[in-house]
Amino acid sequence: MTPFLPLFLILLFLTGLPGADSVSTVSRVTVQRGGSVTIPCHYDRKYKNNVKYWCQGYFWPSCFVVVRTDSPKNNGKVPITDDPAHQVFTVSMKNLQKRDSGYYWCAVEIGGTETLDDFACLHLTVTAGTPGLWVDQQEVTGVEGGSVRVQCRYSNRGDTKKKWCRSRGSCVAGNSGNVKISDDRLNKVFTVTVRRLERKDTGWYWCAAGDLQIPVHITVTQPTTTVTTTDNDHDSQYIYISSHNHHCHTNESYCRKEPSKDPAGEVTYSSVVLLNPQHRELPKHLCAPTE
Repeated sequence: MTPFLPLFLILLFLTGLPGADSVSTVSRVTVQRGGSVTIPCHYDRKYKNNVKYWCQGYFWPSCFVVVRTDSPKNNGKVPITDDPAHQVFTVSMKNLQKRDSGYYWCAVEIGGTETLDDFACLHLTVTAGTPGLWVDQQEVTGVEGGSVRVQCRYSNRGDTKKKWCRSRGSCVAGNSGNVKISDDRLNKVFTVTVRRLERKDTGWYWCAAGDLQIPVHITVTQPTTTVTTTDNDHDSQYIYISSHNHHCHTNESYCRKEPSKDPAGEVTYSSVVLLNPQHRELPKHLCAPTE
């Protein structure tokens, strides 16, 4: 049965309190018993320096504060991390049990006797069997210019619309821009492929099937190129590494010595940093042994 939003929360939405949209998160998540999940809680820039906390309970006024950013070590089972640069704090819940099911609140402490804290509500269901929607990994890494694939697995939701959403952004339900979605109803998995990755694509997303979501974080890294050469005189390997930073408009390359093949050899090699290298091949004099 789909849980109903608490009456108190509905009343808050109807009253249109200031700041009602300043904190946001997913709305409904399912996790298998014994599993774990990380929930991102996004907030407005004006809250960068405020204390954030994670609260559990059906009613907001009486919810139990599980963990706070000003005392994150008080609860080892539920670590909390704030990232003011990206205006998001995350809460990780591990070894979940049926008793952990219920309503949770991403909250920002405002302070003052006449001002309510800002918050967003979500419902977590811990199931003994297969959850309604899940991913194998919530953390995915891709290389700039490359692509990543996220497999969103579902149960008994073959006829619902599948979507890929960016946190605090828009959703796509098919192929759009650099996103491609393919739904394999036989194996109950829809695959999201994000192509032509850029550094700006780093961030939180979620798979959505019907009213369920599961968060996924994508990290886009800078590409590197490696070329291996061998110095026959000293029987040692060198690695030439070249990387291009598209955003800072710089090229960097350097060489470093790999462990010598001769355990008795004790030769020190110099490291060189070049700007704007023109060739990928390693000039021999750049990785010469020092006297």
